[in-house]
Amino acid sequence: MINDLKLGFKLFKYGIQSKSLIALFFVFTGLGIVMECFATQSMDNMGGLYMVLCPIYFAQLLVTSTVSLYISSSPYKFKLQTTIPVTYNFLFMTATFGLFITIRFLRIYLFSEPSEELIKHALCGIIFVAFLVFVLQVYSVIAYRSFILSLFVFLPAFVITFVGQSFISKRLDKFAFFGKLYNLNAVSTVLIAVAFLVLGYVASYFLSQALYKYDLDPRTYKQALARVGR
Repeated sequence: MINDLKLGFKLFKYGIQSKSLIALFFVFTGLGIVMECFATQSMDNMGGLYMVLCPIYFAQLLVTSTVSLYISSSPYKFKLQTTIPVTYNFLFMTATFGLFITIRFLRIYLFSEPSEELIKHALCGIIFVAFLVFVLQVYSVIAYRSFILSLFVFLPAFVITFVGQSFISKRLDKFAFFGKLYNLNAVSTVLIAVAFLVLGYVASYFLSQALYKYDLDPRTYKQALARVGR
């Protein structure tokens, strides 16, 4: 696996619009950090969105690199469309999601004096972002095989993450299960977040291999390919 990751690292530059996507990764990750650090007392999840969404760019670089005739005819094509991008997605997602959790904990316990209700809201927000992390890992696999189908996976998760928490928090008496989420301590919150992260990796790992027999959806790379004249 180490050798596979080294190969993937070398091939980042051969992905479509590699420089632009790598630059966007740093820009949006930085924006997410700023938003999370200086967000209002509501502690919404928008900063978390930017931070966990960006790792998908690296998976995209590896998958689109296989469009090249040289790479598409190599024995590494299977791994470059399955295990390698999925693993890089997981590693970068772990880094950015872990950074998001760290910043949120610092805000809660060191740099502010929020109310108990706000602490519960902030911790529950971590779980909602963790759910999005799970979905994004699955989405990043489906998107390259069927872009339209992947939207039906991502959009509901996006709505749940950013609208669902606010909606449910005002109606805890009607949502007993989510009421329990609002009463979890920090340790339980982190354990659930890690579970979502790992389950997302496992699901995307096996899903990528199951969908490999299907061709890449041209809508995921043709427009970008035309821009660079390949």
